[in-house]
Amino acid sequence: MPRQPAATAVPAAARSIGTSDGAGVPSALTERTVNLRLPPALRRAAARRPGHRVGRFLRAIDRRLLPPVGRALAMLGRGALWGRVVVTTGAVACVALTVVAVYTATRPTTPDPKPAGIHVGPTAGEAIHEYTTTRKSILDQAAKADAPTSRYALVSFTSYVQPERLTLLLGGVQPAEVFLQASPAGVVEAPVRLIPDDVVKAIGAHARELQAAVDVLEAKIGLMTGQSSNEIALKASYGESARAEMVEMAAYTNACRCAFGAVVHGPVTALAALARRDGVLVVDLVPLTPDVSQDTFMPAVPGQTTATPPPVEESQTR
Repeated sequence: MPRQPAATAVPAAARSIGTSDGAGVPSALTERTVNLRLPPALRRAAARRPGHRVGRFLRAIDRRLLPPVGRALAMLGRGALWGRVVVTTGAVACVALTVVAVYTATRPTTPDPKPAGIHVGPTAGEAIHEYTTTRKSILDQAAKADAPTSRYALVSFTSYVQPERLTLLLGGVQPAEVFLQASPAGVVEAPVRLIPDDVVKAIGAHARELQAAVDVLEAKIGLMTGQSSNEIALKASYGESARAEMVEMAAYTNACRCAFGAVVHGPVTALAALARRDGVLVVDLVPLTPDVSQDTFMPAVPGQTTATPPPVEESQTR
């Protein structure tokens, strides 16, 4: 028979643990459980389970990636120069973004360019008969359409008229501008609302400007000694200009017949009626443009068979 091991003394407290009913519990049940090594067959079966394969894969990634990342972070932390570079670059970027944001919020908006205007009236070299024929046809077609909107039109007179005559000629429409000329001088474009009062005021203002120009020319002539050929030529030129200004001023101040056209606006039917009045050569209907203030106007000059637009001497504020 095999030899039995010698019995060891066990403390009385460790031999048994009493329960609530007084029965004892063997002391062997109170010892710590020991994990025994699995047999090889069971270890291979556990290794083939998916959870173990995923765990090994993640641990392999950790072993490969974490050490290089840690070394890089350690180098950044130790590099004082690199830290200053990073801080400086960040500060510059913040300032640049702030400047861009402020400029975007406060920069003035670019105004939309105004559309180019058109020319209304006969062009240089155009036969007056052809001009009047085509413009009458356009006005007749617009009148047949019976459009209710107000339109602008350029009115050409058959002759030069006094300001008082404009009340009869332009009745039923609203005048906006009157063209004045004391031939052979240039054209004066005068904005008006009330006729003939505004026309008379424009004539008076232009006459005062002519007088001021004469005074300047005479003052220049008075300062010249006439001893050099250059001064003699300038004195003659100034004297000729002063006499021309005085002739034009006299024409405007002596109830001149100087109005030869006007810009008006009103219903197409009223413009068609205006075209049939005595003293009206033609009513040129202005095409619909975005901004009529950008358009240029020049009526047909009385007595011309081929259009030769005179120069504009003064264009008062429209």
